[in-house]
Order: sequence, then structure tokens, then C-alpha cells
Amino acid sequence: MRKRTLIILTSILIYVLFFNFNTLFAQGNTDKWKVLEFPYTKMMDDHVIRLTDEFNIIIKKLPKNIYEFESYKDRVIKNLWKCFGWKPNKKTNLHARITGKTDMGDYIMEKLLFESMPGIYVTANVFVPKNITFPVPAILCPHGHWENGRYQQQVQSRGIGLAKLGYIALMLDDYGFGERKYTGHRNTYFLFPTGITLEGLQIWDNMRAVDYLLTRDDVDPEKIGITGASGGGNQTMYTGALDPRIKVVIPTASIVTLKGLYFRGIGCVCETTPNLLRYADLWDVTVVTAPKPLLFNNTVLDPIFPISTAREAFYLTKNIYKAIGEEEKVAKVETFAKHDYNKSQREATYGWFDHWFKNKAGFHTEEPEFSTLPIDADAFKVLSGGIKLESPETLLSLNYKIAKSIPPKKDIANKLQWEKHRTTLKNKLIDEIFGGFPLEKPFKAKITRKVEDSDFRFEKILYRSEHDIYIPSLLLLPKSNHSKKPVVIYLHNLGKEEALQEKMIMQFIGDGWAVLLPDLRGTGETSPDPENHQRGESITVRNSIITGRHILGERVYDIIMAADFMKVHPEIDKNKVYVYGRGAEGLMALTAGALSDKINGVVAENILNSYISKNEFKQPYIIFVPNILKLADIQDIASLHSGKKLMIINAVNPTNETLTQNEINSSFSRTSKIYKLLNAEDNLKLINLPEHNIFNEIKDFLN
Repeated sequence: MRKRTLIILTSILIYVLFFNFNTLFAQGNTDKWKVLEFPYTKMMDDHVIRLTDEFNIIIKKLPKNIYEFESYKDRVIKNLWKCFGWKPNKKTNLHARITGKTDMGDYIMEKLLFESMPGIYVTANVFVPKNITFPVPAILCPHGHWENGRYQQQVQSRGIGLAKLGYIALMLDDYGFGERKYTGHRNTYFLFPTGITLEGLQIWDNMRAVDYLLTRDDVDPEKIGITGASGGGNQTMYTGALDPRIKVVIPTASIVTLKGLYFRGIGCVCETTPNLLRYADLWDVTVVTAPKPLLFNNTVLDPIFPISTAREAFYLTKNIYKAIGEEEKVAKVETFAKHDYNKSQREATYGWFDHWFKNKAGFHTEEPEFSTLPIDADAFKVLSGGIKLESPETLLSLNYKIAKSIPPKKDIANKLQWEKHRTTLKNKLIDEIFGGFPLEKPFKAKITRKVEDSDFRFEKILYRSEHDIYIPSLLLLPKSNHSKKPVVIYLHNLGKEEALQEKMIMQFIGDGWAVLLPDLRGTGETSPDPENHQRGESITVRNSIITGRHILGERVYDIIMAADFMKVHPEIDKNKVYVYGRGAEGLMALTAGALSDKINGVVAENILNSYISKNEFKQPYIIFVPNILKLADIQDIASLHSGKKLMIINAVNPTNETLTQNEINSSFSRTSKIYKLLNAEDNLKLINLPEHNIFNEIKDFLN
């Protein structure tokens, strides 16, 4: 029934879109290279909203009672762990130690050091009340993206306030902050291909911090809470839902719906949970926190987590709490402020903890008077006094270690074995890594205008690679139209107009070739931020990771659909449809050729040689596709061309340095073995080539 409903709704949507198709392109457009009448800068926004609505409205089934809730909760939690990816297979010795204590009058501030896993050192402070009967409740406080981490005034205020009110509070440094600055944090997209997520590592640190709290005699093991703001609020939401030992949860300045999280133009790799929308919206995470007491603690003027969508997430969560008879355990508080964890918000937090841990009536507790310390105060510094860390891991070194632990690819013995392997790997890349390609057939490409230029002819083309994605394109043709022409689908990260500036385009046309220049989704006329491509691209990448439809895979599909159209174009030789790309677009070209038999050959220039590296990655975010290394490194994708023409020019290492000829040969040795197995060595060219020779080499190779 659900499948039939989905088909009906999709058909209605396609009909509506088709009805409006002709309004999108210009009839008398005076702008020479434009295909659309208006720039469609919201296309990628509309696309991810559509994916989110399909999940929430059509696919997802919400529980109606306590019996349905248990299976729903188990399913969501199981899939959340799948999203967070790699984690240690066992808990190792924390090697926890207090490296110093400072008497602050009515509380003690301890300096804590522990290992959440071997070589991953966590620095923290524990605020312990004095003159009180132990054991007492303990509150874990992840700090989020405050500039000064756990030293930040809003963060230490929470620890001091909780201690003065009779709680033990543990403030731990996040990756890349405070005394863990050396580990790295922002822009660590290189973790994704290995199957690691920074959010997953943060959750693991938080759970190990709970392990530590439970070793203390002064902590009541049945009264563990968690609260944090912004990025710390995300950690609070996930850790609070996943760790059954945590009893009360207060995410602050953070919880919204996924539609509220998209398009903000800000965010961090740690808040980008791969494939989340395949299994859950953010409010599904708050729902499965039930039956724990849960407080939404938001600010009205928050520009990052809009209050309207925070309210929506709350009401949706409350409906399920009500359905299972736990309505009194979820509440929200709103403070008229900007993005913060200020005194009013902290007083709401104290009140919520007091109500559930101390049976105090009401939900508000006034904050005691206190003074915070300077951010460079020695009382914070766990590693002062000459304390050394033994072989500390960074995120880069951890990534390399885990990448190297992935089992090596098996050798292929014969052609039959290769075909079976190839089919399996292609299907897994499409379904598991790229989230599947659209099932419905796209609309036939439409030639909207034909133009005679001084040196060539060109056609303005508009096609849909799926029903809500428009691809404006230009097909450049030689003056002569007497014979079928080979075609190069020429990819550029900024779209077709920027590609026109490159001399190779006219070299191809002058030699009798056709050139197709597509604006792949989110580029050119559909760029979400034409004035700042890098900003728009980073938003597109993050959103696509969350939806489980990675933008690299989506653009690969756009390329495949372009090749399909070239196969039936009356002036194109259907046996000579090639794709050229450079850098990230080179990897797209390589992947498109690997996944589609409609593409006869690929030229990939300046592509990364491997996702495995000890050294820093200096590559664009878009190439780091979650979990891909579990199935294939880049040379394995190249192998899927299975004997088709493939030319790899000037491949680069992760630090973006061009490889020598020997290094290129070594990097793609598995590809060479497959081509040799298939007796197609002449169709593979791995080459280090000076810039001025590139066109002639490409033309001669493809011919």
C-alpha cells in the first residue's frame, strides 16, 4: 500500500513538473549561454526538502502506542549506530587519573585525563561540590563550538553553577579544542570514506566519560544527566538517546527538524551525520530518548537553529511521548536571546535536573552567585606540570590506522570471476554508497534553441536527470553537419560558462568533435550561491551527506543521463561518447564511466590517487564519500571500466602534488591487472604529462 501511494504521489509530481517544463527556458533569451529564463538557485534546497518530505510523509511509519514504540526505538537506535559508523569493538582501560586539584571555596575543580581508546586522550575538568553528602547526581557537559571550548564563560559557568547546587559536573575537551587542539576537528571530511564520523567519535568519548563517572564513589550511578549547547547540544541529543545509563537529557540551542537545519550556510563536519535521512529525522532521535525526561532549551533569536523548526520538533516529539503515556517527561523552554547558553537557560537546566533528580517542585532554580576564571587559568590545565602524552593519536593518524586495517581487496583470477565481482561492486556502490539512483525515467532532453556562431554551432539543451533536477547544457558542434561526430561531455566545477574559457573546448571543435557542457546539479545556472561558489558547494555537500544521496553520486547520475541523450542525438556517433573531468570532476567522470555502459571512455585529469594517507588531505570536500573505502579505493573504481578506454593524466596525492610516472603506475596497479586480465592493456593509459601536450594525447588516445 505504501509503495502504491508513493507511485501515485510521484506520478502527480511528475505531471505538475512536466506541465511547467516550458516556462523554465527562455524563448527569446538574449544572454548567449543561458538556457534557463531565470537562475534556479533554490533547486538544491527544493531537492533536499523533497527528499525529507518523502521520508517523513510517505516512507516513515510512526508508533501509535507503547507496543509499536519499542520496535520503532530499536530500529532507529540500530540505524543511528550504522550512521555513526566505525567505533572500537570493545572498551579498553581508561587509564584515568586526576593530575591536579584546585580548591575553589565551596567546590573543588579537578584535572582529569583519560583514554577513550588507546592513544585518544581526553582532557577534562570535574567540578565537585564540598560539604555535601555523597553520592550525588553527575552531569556530563559537552561544550560545542565555543571559541575557547571548556574554558568558555558559558561552559565553565554551567560547571560552577551545577557544583554549587550539589551536582558533580564533568566538562571534557572536544576533538580539536583546548588541550586536544592537536587532534584536529573542522574540515575533517577525510574521515568519511573510511567509515568514521566525528560525531560518532564524540559520542564514544561521552560514553567513556560516563564510564569514568561510574567509577567514582561520590557519583550516584542512577542519576546521570547530560546537557550541552549548539554542537554540544547535538552530542547531548545523540548520546542521551543512545546511552541507557543517562537518565535526563537537556539539548540546548540545537534541536530542530532536518528542514530547519538545512541551508543555514554554517555548520561543521561533526554535525553532518552520513545517511541520517535514510533512517531518521532529528526529531526521531529526540523521540527515541523516551521515556527519559527531555527538555528542549532553545533561544527565540537563534539564527542557526530557527525557533519555528525547534517548536515543530518539540510538538512532533511530544505527540509520541503522549502516545506512550509519558507526556509529562518532555517540555520546552524558550529564552528571548540569540544563540547561547546564558543564565536564564542555565536556570531552566538546573530546575529540570532538580525536578527529576531531587524531586523538587517546579522547573526553575536560581543560579548561585559566582565568578568565572580567566580562560588561561592554570586550574583548568590538565597537562600542566610537565605531563606528557604517550603516542597521542590525531584524527588523521586514527583515520590512517583504520583505513589500513580494512581487509585488502582480493585478487581476481579469471574473467568470469571478474564479471561477477564487477556486477556486485557496481550495485553496492550505487545502492549502499550513493543511496540508489532514481527509479523513474527522466524526461527526454529538450533542445530549446539552435544558434549559428562564427566558429561553430551550438544547441541549448535542458534535461531532467530526475524529476526535480534540471540540467541546463550546451552542445557545441563543428560547422559541418555531414557526419556523425564523437562527443566529449566536458565537466567543470563552475559549470558550462566557465568551461567555455578553456582552450581545449575549441581544440576539440576544430578537430571535428562535438562537446557537451552540462551545468551539473548545483553548478552554473543552478548554483545555490553564484557569488560564492565555495560556500554554496559546502552547503550542498553537507546536505547531501545527511540525506544519504551524496552529491558526487548525484552528479555522476547527471553525467550518465547526459550520455544517454548523446547516444540518441542525430549528429553524435553513439559508439564514441566520452567524458572528461579534472580534479573532483575527474573523479565524477571516472565513477560515471565505471557505473554506466553508455559511456565509451573517460579521461580523468588531476584526480586523487587514494583515500588512504598518512599526510594531510588538501582536496575539495565533495570527493570524500562516506563509507566508500569499505568497498573500493579509487583504483578499484577505475577497474570497473572493464577494458573501456580510460586515460588518467597527472594523478595527484592527498597533498595535491602531481605523481611521478612510477607513482601513478603503482597507485593504479590493480586497475592495470584487470585490464591485463581482459586483454585490454591498450585501452588504459596512465600518464604523467606536461600541460602543452594534453589535448593531442587525449585526442589520439580516444580516436
